[in-house]
Amino acid sequence: MIATVTIPIFAAIGYSLLYLLLGGGLGGVFLIFVMPKYLANKPTPTRLNIMKSNLAREECRPCSDSATPLKGDMLRQMQGQLGVGWKVIDEKRLEKQFTFSDFRQALQFTNRVGEIAEQQGHHPDIYLTYGEVRLQIWTHKINGLTESDFTLAAQVDGIG
Repeated sequence: MIATVTIPIFAAIGYSLLYLLLGGGLGGVFLIFVMPKYLANKPTPTRLNIMKSNLAREECRPCSDSATPLKGDMLRQMQGQLGVGWKVIDEKRLEKQFTFSDFRQALQFTNRVGEIAEQQGHHPDIYLTYGEVRLQIWTHKINGLTESDFTLAAQVDGIG
């Protein structure tokens, strides 16, 4: 019944009931009563993808000379559309730390971020070390954050 963790909650309950009815024992009871409470507060892949999908599908737009940085409530609203772990630093930068089991995985991730950055024409600062990558994203031209910064962050979150 490990598969029930990755499927929508209603399916988890249905499979748990089926498991119990087919003689699965108390494991089914655990999945019926405990698992839904655990999953209810956890962002499921489906919920996360719905929240991020619109932002991740957008394209980064070049910053105009008249652009102004996002501030206050707008920043918080945009941050809420990103995956877990993104921090807004001093209302000027987005930052996220990614961890990996070794240098090779961190380097592969870095290269994938680089490909997205090149496609979008929007380049983050990337700090690479053994098993870790830290990204900082902001619009250098205005020394602040624009929607394109959040778009790039959402696209990075989409890296498998």
